[in-house]
Amino acid sequence: MEKRSNGFKFMHGELKLDALFKLIWQNKKTYVYVLLATFVLSAGYAVSLPRYYETKVLLAPEYSSGSSSLGSIGGLASLAGINLGNMGGEDAIVPSLYPDLISSTDFLISMFDVQIVTRDTSYTGTLRQYMETCQKEAWWTEGMSWMKNLFQKKKQNDSVTVPDPFQLTKEETILAQSIGKKLNCLVDKKTNVITLTVTDQDPLVSALLVDTLRTRLQSFITNYRTQKARNDLQYLLQLRDEAALQYKEKQEAYATYSDANMELFLETNKSHLAKLKSEAQTAYDIYNQLLQRVEIARAKVLERTPAFTVVQNATVPLKPAGPRRTLIVLAFCMLAFIGTTGYIIVKK
Repeated sequence: MEKRSNGFKFMHGELKLDALFKLIWQNKKTYVYVLLATFVLSAGYAVSLPRYYETKVLLAPEYSSGSSSLGSIGGLASLAGINLGNMGGEDAIVPSLYPDLISSTDFLISMFDVQIVTRDTSYTGTLRQYMETCQKEAWWTEGMSWMKNLFQKKKQNDSVTVPDPFQLTKEETILAQSIGKKLNCLVDKKTNVITLTVTDQDPLVSALLVDTLRTRLQSFITNYRTQKARNDLQYLLQLRDEAALQYKEKQEAYATYSDANMELFLETNKSHLAKLKSEAQTAYDIYNQLLQRVEIARAKVLERTPAFTVVQNATVPLKPAGPRRTLIVLAFCMLAFIGTTGYIIVKK
């Protein structure tokens, strides 16, 4: 069934294309005014958005897993007559948890004291002060902040307190969230390649932050994987020092008694001298065994230390990553065109 409306044909509720083009042409002045106004407003909006730069770093972790990682250590232990037992196993923090680690409150707070410098060297200091004083915002956001500061009395505090992760202030929470928005971590589930990305309004700051992010992530993972091995090594070093001191005392006691009773041949003297010699030998055996165990523990620390291959290093970006102002203007103009067309069709 056909209906006529102002000379245009509608069939089955759909407007024919020739009628649509004719309708657009008849209202071309409306389109010109709307698109021109949209272009000016969207251009002003896009220009007001601060530019930001993006820097990426690619890491490929290399881990020794399972019992194979203990092969060389097991060989040393067997030579020393020491059984290491089942010291392998899986890590609690796997690469898929790295994004959660980076977005954690403790990790973000640790970034407060990172020393940075802008490309034009207009600022040199901590990331915390940089975020509080050197971040550009759109004019409407700055206006809202100005109004907020006008009606809200701001506390003046010259000293910067160390943040407590257990109880953060409102300002510290907002600051940590702002820093978290700059940091991004993606892990390829197939290859385990880690992609670290940092966006910032300054290209040099972006590169410095992503390099710091890489260093601190590597340090955290290394400390986590080697913590037990380092504790064991520290304990064995303490036992070795105590054994060395005890051996020295037993040896001196044996030497002193031997020199003092060199001309005596009584069975009592011989028996006591043999006892002192046996005690010194026992202390030496304990000390020697601990020396071997210390070397094994040191090898264990090296075995547990992960190696990270840097596939792509941080490079100061030359061009901004956004905002893409041309696409923003085109998107607004497209929406204005579609909205105007819909309004005209409904009106006609």
